[in-house]
Amino acid sequence: MNKEPLLQLIKVLLFGVLSIIGLIVLLNSVDWGKESVNHYLQMKMGGSMDTSEYQIMMKYYISSYKLIGSILLILSGYFFLRNIEKFKLN
Repeated sequence: MNKEPLLQLIKVLLFGVLSIIGLIVLLNSVDWGKESVNHYLQMKMGGSMDTSEYQIMMKYYISSYKLIGSILLILSGYFFLRNIEKFKLN
């Protein structure tokens, strides 16, 4: 029994799901970044912080979510497209 088509299907599904997760992280990066900095503000700083420091932290939290989402979307999207090509050939 040839397991190659089944393996290709699993790869296509896995990379497809990872691509969708990357897109979700990327699209929600602003909201999640704001939530993260607010959580940090409440838990670590006792609820008060300088406004400029808050804005800098929010910018970096948002940027980190954007970076994670972009890397996940680009890499998994590339492997998704590469494996779907192989899957079509089988």
